[in-house]
Amino acid sequence: MFSGHLTGVRLCVLLGFRRVVITFAGVLFISDPLVLAADVKEHVGKPVLEVQLIREGRPVHDQSLLDLVETKVDEPFTVRQVRESLLHLFTLGQFQDIRVDAVLQPRGVVLQYDLVPFHVFEQIKFRGNLGFSRDRLQGIITERYGPNPRLDLVTELVNELTLTYRDQGYLNPWIVADVERSRERDTLVFNINAGPKVRVGSIDLQGKSLEPRKELLSRLNLKEGEIYDRDAIERRLTDYENELRSQRYYEAELKHTIKEREDARSVDVTLHIDSGPRVTVNFEGDPLREGVQTELVPVAREGSVDEALLEDSSRRIEDYLRERAYWKAEVFHSREAIGAELSIVFSVQTGARYTVAGVEIFGNRAVALQDIKTRLDIDPGDPFVEDDFEMGVNEVIEHYLRLGYLEVQVEHTLTEVVHQGSGGDETATVIAKLLINEGTPTIIGAIRFEGNSNLAHVDIRKVIKARPGQPYYAPQIRSDREAVRLLYLNDGYDEVAVRVDLEPSAEDKLSDLIFSIQEGSQVVVGHILVVGNRKIKASTIRREIALQEGQPLGLAAVFETRRRLNRLGLFRQIDIREFSHGSNASRDVVVVVDEAPATTIAYGAGLEVGQRLRRADESGGGQAVERLEAAPRGFFQIGRRNLWGKNRSIDLFTRVSIRRGDAQETDSAVSNFRFNEYRLLSTYREPRAFGFDADVLVRGFLEQAIRSSFNLYRRGVNVEIRRAVHPTLSIGGGYTFDKNRLSEVRFNPADKLLIDRLYPEVLLSTFSGVFVRDTRDDPFQPTGGTLLGLDTEIAGRRIGSEVGFAKAFLQAFIYRPWPGSRRVLFAAGARFGFARGFLRDVAVSDETGNLVLGVDGQPITVALADLPASKRFFAGGDTTVRGFVLDRLGDDIRHAPPGTEPTIDQDGFPRGGDAVVVLNSELRVPVWRDLGAVAFIDAGNVFDRVSNMDLRRIRTAAGVGIRYRSPVGPIRVDLGFKLDRRRLANGEQERLTALHISIGQAF
Repeated sequence: MFSGHLTGVRLCVLLGFRRVVITFAGVLFISDPLVLAADVKEHVGKPVLEVQLIREGRPVHDQSLLDLVETKVDEPFTVRQVRESLLHLFTLGQFQDIRVDAVLQPRGVVLQYDLVPFHVFEQIKFRGNLGFSRDRLQGIITERYGPNPRLDLVTELVNELTLTYRDQGYLNPWIVADVERSRERDTLVFNINAGPKVRVGSIDLQGKSLEPRKELLSRLNLKEGEIYDRDAIERRLTDYENELRSQRYYEAELKHTIKEREDARSVDVTLHIDSGPRVTVNFEGDPLREGVQTELVPVAREGSVDEALLEDSSRRIEDYLRERAYWKAEVFHSREAIGAELSIVFSVQTGARYTVAGVEIFGNRAVALQDIKTRLDIDPGDPFVEDDFEMGVNEVIEHYLRLGYLEVQVEHTLTEVVHQGSGGDETATVIAKLLINEGTPTIIGAIRFEGNSNLAHVDIRKVIKARPGQPYYAPQIRSDREAVRLLYLNDGYDEVAVRVDLEPSAEDKLSDLIFSIQEGSQVVVGHILVVGNRKIKASTIRREIALQEGQPLGLAAVFETRRRLNRLGLFRQIDIREFSHGSNASRDVVVVVDEAPATTIAYGAGLEVGQRLRRADESGGGQAVERLEAAPRGFFQIGRRNLWGKNRSIDLFTRVSIRRGDAQETDSAVSNFRFNEYRLLSTYREPRAFGFDADVLVRGFLEQAIRSSFNLYRRGVNVEIRRAVHPTLSIGGGYTFDKNRLSEVRFNPADKLLIDRLYPEVLLSTFSGVFVRDTRDDPFQPTGGTLLGLDTEIAGRRIGSEVGFAKAFLQAFIYRPWPGSRRVLFAAGARFGFARGFLRDVAVSDETGNLVLGVDGQPITVALADLPASKRFFAGGDTTVRGFVLDRLGDDIRHAPPGTEPTIDQDGFPRGGDAVVVLNSELRVPVWRDLGAVAFIDAGNVFDRVSNMDLRRIRTAAGVGIRYRSPVGPIRVDLGFKLDRRRLANGEQERLTALHISIGQAF
């Protein structure tokens, strides 16, 4: 028998970016593996009969730990495998010591790894006279030491709690920590007797106070003899300090200290009050508008006169003036004490306003004069702004560099001429002169690669953009160098070095581009180990690992592994570590995961505000009117992930809104608010179903939605298959079986046939397909990228549907920074919908619901190709054309062209159509902190048939809005204006505006 444990010679191992120091001693783990004691030699080569992991005297059956052990049963025993096993186990960071015992038996070796863990507490309890709530005490520990502190930190934890108690006035707390052990967990128990809280003895004031002692103590609500509460006193002092600063005492400083009395029952409190001088900010010299002063000198907003703030303010004023062509503007600030006040004086000297008298350019031969002037972008008569001129000069230099002129020099001089006007005003002009020394261009001749023995020239050439005959452009060559380096990193050469040199070519005036490569050695993956998983099966994690044993340890594969694991949403933290065993040719990869809770619960409430269509009372003619309504809403969601150890999940989502019902008398004293809009959705997700790289989602739903013309009640089931072809591209298909029923239909009673054509109750069996390409950088707040989507549906009576139709919806959105400004975002979108119903015969019924019979006694039928109401297109509202209320966009009988049907009925309620067009454009401008503004133009219309689509019938709207970036998403307020107001069928004029308040971007 022999053993090795962690007390002696050190062996250092590099794990990714972490340096782990492991110490070994004994005859087994010595620095030179070739030096072995005789008894160890007897073990080497013998078959391993059994491998045991023991943790605190109990066998370990955790497969993730067993996978880390390299000494396998029936394989020959080697010291190297034991060393690698120890390195793997120590990689977890869970063990402070590991002892290995090897027992030689007649048939082989029995190995036992005795794991000595860092003891952490799974639970913390507090008992006794606490003085604080348990949640507060738990928060104090969790904030600094995490939810599961280690055993060796107990003394530090006690000290931390003691300090907390003393700060809050418990000057003599009694705190003792005990450990309760069980088979399931170790529990840290704090037995606490907070003792009495001390009281305030005397109160002493030091410093300069604006108020008498009595008024000050009253304001601070501080009395002798009351319970001492440090947090409350500090909070009141801070509030008072902020109040003083709001009164222009910007240097006010208030704090307090205590001194414990000998009786240990009270403390003497000393208030240190320094109100400082009252500060005024004055401007002298040339005037600035008051609003500009406040914006550029934020003394009042910041509540401070810190010297750095004042210097920044002076610089901002100078920049402001120079941007307005006051080239020689100067600003100084000074402090002046006047009695009990402090005056901050900004002296502003704007000087003359400069204009460009002329631009003279010399020395250019390769670039046309007009081309240079275009890049300078200044003309005679323009205001002269030096920063803009400097940017123009840099643009000229950059243009030369792109043409290969590496040694180009552009010298510029500015000659100013100041004229004194007859009225005493100064006018000044600037003559800008550019002297260009172009040098000679560097043109790439041949492109050669040196030092690459493992990657072929042709493979390297594919990743670079430089080509023979092109100008040498340094940024592009640096990009090519990094591309070559990345190619090697992705192939496991992590020590590769790439240098790019220029050498004169055999051909005149050309320079060869030479990529000198030092490849280093290629690193391949030895073992892939998964640790940290308790409930999630290792196979689920391994399925997402892009690395493979025996294959190159590539950087891209590591990043892809991390991306795939994060996409699962099962882990709080993912750590991918790698380490070698003394050889650079192979490294083991350890994927350490920290599982997130399997059960998630979410809930919330809010208020939806917007304009909706309602039918007016009889005195109003029963017409549709737009009313501003508020609807409280709430949701509750519970989900369970990692079902049966795999990444399966089930989720239940419920949402309900309280809205006014459709009582004719909307001003009735009897409330008709009720839960008339709700949704219940249950979703089961099976990732990589049937062994394919696709997810299957099965949903059951029950919902009622309020549209402008009817309420829609739906219930059914949906099965969908999704596959991510690329990180930005996904496709899918599905099947839906649902029953739709209309209620509270608000169409004109005379439109009985229309209601029948919209199928007030219908069973639908639908197949669907979806294609999405999404390159947005953020799906909620995109600042760049595009979104393309295509949704298709087809239903037929032969597959169980009562109505047959085909439908397609195409949408495209683009997000780009506005030229010349990274902060302003331009967003635009286009949506097109097309649908066609399949012909079917429908029996005609009268107003009482009885069938209408013909002369032959048989029901009269008509051939219809209409869509059900739930499948028709509607537009207007906060996400489509914002100049209209929800669903109100369309043509009524007055404006529908001959041969078409109106999509708005005679009372003003929308009927929907078989086609829709929606076009949007928007400028999003940040204003201040989390507040932003938008300006938008929307356009679109709804058409009764695809064949009747006519872009000349597009209606337009414009408007403005504000955005507030809240923790729950952007809160949006939009006010849209119709640009082509119409007179409705009843003779009334359309409302000019529509107001929308919601959460989230419009598109």
